[in-house]
Amino acid sequence: MQHLTYVISHELQPPVSTIIRYCNLLTVRYKDRLGEDANEFMSKMTEGGKVIARMIDDLWTYARVDQPGEAPQAVNLNEVLKEAVRALADRIDDDEVRHGKLPTIQANRQQMIFVFTELISNAVKFRSTAPPLIDIAIREEGNGWLFSVKDNGVGIDTVAAGDIFRIYHRLSGAPESGSTGMGLAICRKIVHHHGGRIWYESRVGQGTTIFFWLPNGNGSSS
Repeated sequence: MQHLTYVISHELQPPVSTIIRYCNLLTVRYKDRLGEDANEFMSKMTEGGKVIARMIDDLWTYARVDQPGEAPQAVNLNEVLKEAVRALADRIDDDEVRHGKLPTIQANRQQMIFVFTELISNAVKFRSTAPPLIDIAIREEGNGWLFSVKDNGVGIDTVAAGDIFRIYHRLSGAPESGSTGMGLAICRKIVHHHGGRIWYESRVGQGTTIFFWLPNGNGSSS
């Protein structure tokens, strides 16, 4: 199944890119020449194509997590967090993400950047009317590190939500954002790939905390 997912995601990329390219050409050449309905149809086609492209990209990322690649290296998670926040600079300010010193662990750097970026992005996406505030905490537990990413957002109905880490899972009432529903599934696969585990706690109206545990891999506090 993993190989099939890998092949399908790889083979779908070129035709979907072609569809998006020609939709864009139609928009450029014929916008305002075929009437308002045609403008809307072309816009819907283009946006739909982009969502499919994002889904394929995420499926590709999901399929590649366990593929042979670079050996784990010492990764300073303070630097990883800086990159994640920088990638979301148009959505959140530095002072809205609070954290102490994070450790250096043996890991895949790009995969760790994905995890922190996705968890912070979700916290912003499900924000309340108050300015977002994200607390990232860390403590040693057993032979590893326990991380928590806590937000002050709208929270999740844990009974209705089910397994939020399932592929293509979308929460009821989620904001329209072009989300593919793959982000948390990829996070879980990455954490499991590193020998860890991930879970969450939440209360409606009081925010959500994502926890994940990773083995220290002979890492250290930074």
